Amino acid sequence: MAGPNDGDLGADNSLTAIGGTQATGLWAVGWRESPSGLQPLVLRYDTTRPSPTWVSVSGAGGVPAPGVIDTVLTGIDVRSASDVWAVGYYFDGSTNRPLALHWDGSTWSNSPIPGTGLLRKVRAVGPGNVWAAGTYYNAGVQSYQTLVVHFDGTAWTTVVSADAPTADSEVIGLAADPAGSMLTAVGRQGPRPLVEQASCPTGPVSLPARAAAPVPPVAAAPGVGPAPKPPPATPPATTPIPVTITDQAAAAGISGPPDWTFSAAVADLNGDGWPDIFLARHWHPANLWLNNQNGTFSAADTAFFSSITDRHDCQAADFNQDGLPDLFCSVGADRGTGGRGLDRPHTAVPVLGEGRLNVCAVAIGADRGAAAGRGARHPVQVADRRARGWAWAGSRGTELAVRRFGHDRRTGSDGSPPARRRWKLWITSRTGAFV
Repeated sequence: MAGPNDGDLGADNSLTAIGGTQATGLWAVGWRESPSGLQPLVLRYDTTRPSPTWVSVSGAGGVPAPGVIDTVLTGIDVRSASDVWAVGYYFDGSTNRPLALHWDGSTWSNSPIPGTGLLRKVRAVGPGNVWAAGTYYNAGVQSYQTLVVHFDGTAWTTVVSADAPTADSEVIGLAADPAGSMLTAVGRQGPRPLVEQASCPTGPVSLPARAAAPVPPVAAAPGVGPAPKPPPATPPATTPIPVTITDQAAAAGISGPPDWTFSAAVADLNGDGWPDIFLARHWHPANLWLNNQNGTFSAADTAFFSSITDRHDCQAADFNQDGLPDLFCSVGADRGTGGRGLDRPHTAVPVLGEGRLNVCAVAIGADRGAAAGRGARHPVQVADRRARGWAWAGSRGTELAVRRFGHDRRTGSDGSPPARRRWKLWITSRTGAFV
């Protein structure tokens, strides 16, 4: 059965969840592309009408979209014609926030949830007993962990849920019995399945509350200087210039077995005044070679970098304005979650002793299934927008431009948006925060 599409002709529309019955009517939710980012998509099939058809509710502007860029719906549960819950996430200008919308029979409204994260599924046991689950990034342990929240009829509370000790964890499915005495969540912990259950034979399940993940403030964007003037064109050579290229890697001490790499960052990373080389690896830990100041390099201890094994592009600059070099790397799908577009950079971690180097990573969401690992590159550019124009890694705040290359136009296996071909610009304040 064909359904309506929101947005401009040719804009992607994708449904991620459907719910309801003949008695309650049917609802379907998802997302659509727009020039400003992903917008919520809500369709209704009103079974009370003599000849019902799918109608767009979001196209008429009746669905809240709190996201500064993206607002995505990924789950829905229909209790009655006047009690419908939809969940997902939105980007507030700093990080992804969990989203819950409620339909009361006439209007969709936003039901605020504390903390950060992304919700996948929702189950409404009763008006004062609603559960939703997904994932959030825990900066303290540098991994994604399960997120479970509960609505008691007045407000949402983040509750305790189980996580794998080392691997990323997320909930992608949620079920409850009619009485609410049994709650089952399914998902993944690294590459392995995750199943969590909570039960209470004497009544509805009640789980202990925990503190929601803190929401980082949205930093103010600095001023913008005039547009730069392009340099004059280089005149063509009047006579052929012979060029000889030789492989000097082995002589310089940076050779090794052939391996995939998408980028290398060259900067003085240990503060000795000589350029060093940080080599990003695809599917393997990165390499760091320190300059011996004689035309050769020595491999540094890169144990810290082994926690991420899919860096695509890395750039070096003083992002947090502390006088030390930083590395910012775009990270492939094995580090991302399917529904996320672009994460706020991870917390910077000093390495190489004396805090000589800070490392940030940004995860580009992509499907882990058929669309993942198709040679997608995510190039990163850094610049300083001074009053005179663009200059590399300057002193007045460094910007990041991240390019997302789509593998294809298919939706992810978990209903997430596909990787889209577009740039995103991240601007640092003097405190190192990104907007």
